[in-house]
Amino acid sequence: MYKSSFVVAVVLLSVSTVGCKFSADGELLINVKKDKDTVSASAPLLAEVTAIGLLKNNNQPSYTFNSSQAGTIQYSGDCSASVTAATQGDNTIAFNTLSWDKTYNNCQIIVTNVANEASAPLAITPFTLIKTVTLNDTGITTCGNYPLYEDPYPSGPGSSRHDNNIDCAFWGLGPTDDGVDDNGETIPPGQDLMFGRDYDGVTNDNADGVAGFSFTKLNNSGVDMGASSSGWRCVRDNVTGLIWEAKQVAPHNAGDKFTWYNSDTSTNAGNAGTLNTETSCVGYNGSDPASYCNTEAYISRINAMNLCGYNDWRLPAREELLSLSHKGQTNPAIDPTFFSDTLFAPGTGTNFYWTATSSVTVATEARTVSFRDGKEEQSPKSFALLVRLVRGDY
Repeated sequence: MYKSSFVVAVVLLSVSTVGCKFSADGELLINVKKDKDTVSASAPLLAEVTAIGLLKNNNQPSYTFNSSQAGTIQYSGDCSASVTAATQGDNTIAFNTLSWDKTYNNCQIIVTNVANEASAPLAITPFTLIKTVTLNDTGITTCGNYPLYEDPYPSGPGSSRHDNNIDCAFWGLGPTDDGVDDNGETIPPGQDLMFGRDYDGVTNDNADGVAGFSFTKLNNSGVDMGASSSGWRCVRDNVTGLIWEAKQVAPHNAGDKFTWYNSDTSTNAGNAGTLNTETSCVGYNGSDPASYCNTEAYISRINAMNLCGYNDWRLPAREELLSLSHKGQTNPAIDPTFFSDTLFAPGTGTNFYWTATSSVTVATEARTVSFRDGKEEQSPKSFALLVRLVRGDY
């Protein structure tokens, strides 16, 4: 009886240990189950030390995390870095260049130790990168009134009429400060001239640009020139930091016109524009695509010249070109001392300048700016319009 019981027990034990795991010493490991997604208890432990949050003007942000072990770093999501080795303790890494004006919410880090055990993914707290820019003032140096309408409405000039060319001395820029014009009509506070560079007597020095604008002429080597100098090749905007092409000598002819063309599918809004229909620009040769009168070919020619010491010239974005417009004057709506080559006479193609910005509603069109009055429009990319190139980081 005892022998048969022993045999049954051995059989039962053999059956029960099928599929079980044993230690290196042959001991049975009870209730051991390893899921493929389970992180080993001896794998590195990761923790965020410093979140990035909202970051301005830095698209290569630093990030600090802590690892309980040394190992190899693996990145996922939109973030990556050149650092691939983690040390035990705090680790500070710099992410590779990221895009501006975007929130990053899918970035993760994993550290794998020498035993090939991977940590649980460390989810980086979502962060946002934004780029701030310095804007030019508008150039408006007068105030407007707020008429006191009378009954009956006066038929003669002077009283109860809108006037947008009032000397703002009525609001503290001169001997009086009563907030009314010569006709006793109210001049509201908080108007354009009362703020910014136009208001400041130092920055409103016309020696370097009218109103609050500030420009410097550059020669072809990029060296500063005096404001009264002739033969300048570029103009630096001292407020925005952008450098603009000057149309003083060939092949920068002020009147040359170009069709809008951009072969880069990532920036042309799905429509490259018009390659070769305009023929009037300097050096045009119908058998040579490099000489075509389109914006892309012209940009390539100017970069090959190393204008003012630079070869990164490009078509300006709409915001960049608009930053030159002087809202306080027309014909031209731009500083004539530094941009005397600007065309502003009325007529098709004679006063609108191309920007790099395609229309958001019509892919076959792009945004344009007129310096006759600072007006912005959009035009078919097949139109032949004016061009002023720019370089720099806005």
